[in-house]
Amino acid sequence: MLATRTTGAGAALVLAWVLLVPCGGVFADVVENGDAVRIDMQFYGQVNKTAMYVGRLNVADLGPDPLGTIGGVRVTDSGEAVGGSGGVFSGFDADCVFFDFDGNPNTLDDQIAPLTDRDRTYVIPGTAYYPSKHRYPVVSSLTPPLLFGLDGANQIRHYIATLGVRDASYVANENFAIRTSNGWVTLGDGGVLFAGFPFFSLEAGEDVWLFVGDAGVNDEDMDADVEVVFFPPQGSGDVIVPLGWEGTPGPPPRIRPEDRVYFEGSGDFSDYLWDFDCDGKFDDAVGDMVALTFDLLTNELGLPLGEHTIRLLADGTSGEPIQFEATILLVPEPTTLCLLVVGAVVFVRRRASGS
Repeated sequence: MLATRTTGAGAALVLAWVLLVPCGGVFADVVENGDAVRIDMQFYGQVNKTAMYVGRLNVADLGPDPLGTIGGVRVTDSGEAVGGSGGVFSGFDADCVFFDFDGNPNTLDDQIAPLTDRDRTYVIPGTAYYPSKHRYPVVSSLTPPLLFGLDGANQIRHYIATLGVRDASYVANENFAIRTSNGWVTLGDGGVLFAGFPFFSLEAGEDVWLFVGDAGVNDEDMDADVEVVFFPPQGSGDVIVPLGWEGTPGPPPRIRPEDRVYFEGSGDFSDYLWDFDCDGKFDDAVGDMVALTFDLLTNELGLPLGEHTIRLLADGTSGEPIQFEATILLVPEPTTLCLLVVGAVVFVRRRASGS
């Protein structure tokens, strides 16, 4: 980003900017920072060895604005010591969590799966209980005790807990042997799963369904609370950034702290995937239109101030992948700009005085 060589006051300004602005590509905890709406989950049915629950979400559920941007899901075990089979399987056994746009979990092309980044999708473990009728807490040298699908650092083992796929498998026996189980992560009694998703926006009149699977044969009443984390399109000014064959004419659009930005994929394409942090992975957002705020761009997605390149990957009419780019200019608040100028002046004066 700072490959251009700069001298004098320009170098000081760049140095002050670097000291004040976090590096790009660093994700903040989306699922803890946004607003949340509780979803009424209904029993969908027992599918193989997973009890599936579904909730319907409309943009009206996200507040009075005609558009909302979704960033995550929070699944919290009921804390009633009734879920799971005890031991490493205490509490809610999360087999899958995904959004679906037609309400049919068997059609895969319209689904959005959670991210596997450790700082976006993780578990805060709850209590483990001995597998007995009275559910005594497990005494372990690990605090909290290890639960199925987690490693020793309580990070999700995504090769076991494939949360974007309904694939729980096990051989039911007296000991419920761990070696026969696969496909989910156990939360523990009162534990919480934070599932981060690529950002996507709902427009007026648009619905999306949320499916959550609980491994095992379970009751119709879900032993967990489910919330969708979203970000209202706050801001007083609208900035539209089109990406497509026509490109973005003129200089890069300036985006201020009070603005909300609509990134639009123009053209006859499908499967729109976005890369905002320039890591080469098109996993930051999905959909032909994504609405973000200045705060989401800088704090949640870690974009630096100044010029920044946004990339869009889409499928053409023949299914071939096509990539587009656009440049935006993130403009700091006046107070931040004053700090940059003061930092530059102090740096130059110190250099001039030889200190």
